Amino acid sequence: MIRYRKFRDTDVRDVALLMTRVYKEFNSDEATPEKIQEFYDYIDPRKNSDKELLKKIKRPIFFVALDDKKIIGIISGTLDRTTSLFVEGKYHKQGIGKRLFEFFQNEAMKKGSKSIKVRASLLATSFYQKMGFKKTTGRRTFRGMAIHPMGKTLK
Repeated sequence: MIRYRKFRDTDVRDVALLMTRVYKEFNSDEATPEKIQEFYDYIDPRKNSDKELLKKIKRPIFFVALDDKKIIGIISGTLDRTTSLFVEGKYHKQGIGKRLFEFFQNEAMKKGSKSIKVRASLLATSFYQKMGFKKTTGRRTFRGMAIHPMGKTLK
């Protein structure tokens, strides 16, 4: 059974490893090889202390999805921007990303947000459209990765 909860600082290494695995599996063809390596190095638990990782990836809104005790998905961001959404490949199309986004959106609204923006990877664009986002501009490159800027007004 999948459970959801807020991120804990003790999750940081597992989250960094999850982000690396999912990025490698699904997004590695959407960026230059140099930018991909830069991303891996940035959150590599072998190259960063827990304190350094927390400084790099912790955000004001942060939820994890767990299967038993294993972190299989995360969403994080600020009041008005989703910065990371990663779900293990074998758990795709099971509603986990949707549920994580619902937690994120509810928390943002509770804290006063009126809208949410995202720099969606090309793979994630259709997911965000299903969540009510609209493309705000055409395809762009952000930090060496192809993205679609998108936004959603909250009600």
